[in-house]
Formats: sequence, structure tokens, C-alpha cells
Amino acid sequence: MSSPLDDAFRAHAWSTRRLIEFCRGLSADQLAAVNAVTSWSILGTFTHLVSADGYYVGSLTGAGRPVPQWDESADQAWDLDTIAQRADLVAGLWEAYLKKPDDLDRLVVIDSGTFECRAGVIVAHALHHGDLHREQICAIIRDLGLEPPDLQPWEYAVDTGRARFITA
Repeated sequence: MSSPLDDAFRAHAWSTRRLIEFCRGLSADQLAAVNAVTSWSILGTFTHLVSADGYYVGSLTGAGRPVPQWDESADQAWDLDTIAQRADLVAGLWEAYLKKPDDLDRLVVIDSGTFECRAGVIVAHALHHGDLHREQICAIIRDLGLEPPDLQPWEYAVDTGRARFITA
């Protein structure tokens, strides 16, 4: 049996992929535009989002980081192809994680052993973190005078056949 979290994480991955595809139409200068809140570019924000998402699922499974840490090299922003490839990898890891039972109250130690929290909190944070940084990317796009794609779960549901409009 599937869990409602399956849809939540599929929407999470779909939103990231949809935003990546939109950003393929942007120029190098536009991709380098920064968010006033974080001072990160579109590429830098995507890099952080995908890297952290991998860290969260790797922490839950005990497998460690499936993708590099976002700030471990001098070139801190990945290109869109690398972001897309790593986002797909991480999405598959979330799918695999969700197929196995886990105790939401299981203690998980993260941040180099400096923080412990329950597994369910990491799951909740992963979804929140993705929404937060995708919206920051959308804010940069709006500042460029463009309209970003609709990333709401409703749009995911219609796009993937999980919902439809009907007449009253």
C-alpha cells in the first residue's frame, strides 16, 4: 500500500524538475542573478537545495551523502545538467526510502554529530526546505520580470493524472 507521503515527495521532485526545465531557457546572466535574502544565485540555490535533499535522505537511510556537499568546493554552483541529474538521483532515493517502514520517532544524529532529531522531523524539513528554496528561485525569476512556472501540488496532480477538473 502506498502512503500519502509518496505523493508529497513525488510533487517535491516534480516541482524541482519543472523549475529546472524552466530555467534552461534563461541566459547565463539570468542564472547568475541573486536572491536578496540569501545572496545565492539561481544555480547556487538549486545546488544547495539538491545537495541538502540528498543529505536528508542519506541521513535517514544511513547511506551518507549521495551527492557532494553544496559548499565543499571553490565552484559552489553546479550547472543545470548536473543539478537535474543529481535531483533525479535523490528523487529515486526518496522513492526507495518511502517503500520501507521507518519509525518517525527514531533518533537520527546529523550535522557532524551536533544535532539529533526524530526521523519524522527530517522528512518534514526536507519538504519544507525544498518549497522554501524553490520559492526563492521563483522570486529571482519574478525580479527578472518573468513569470515562473506554477509549482503547486495541485498543478503536479493535474499534470500527472492524480487530479482533474470536473463539471459541477
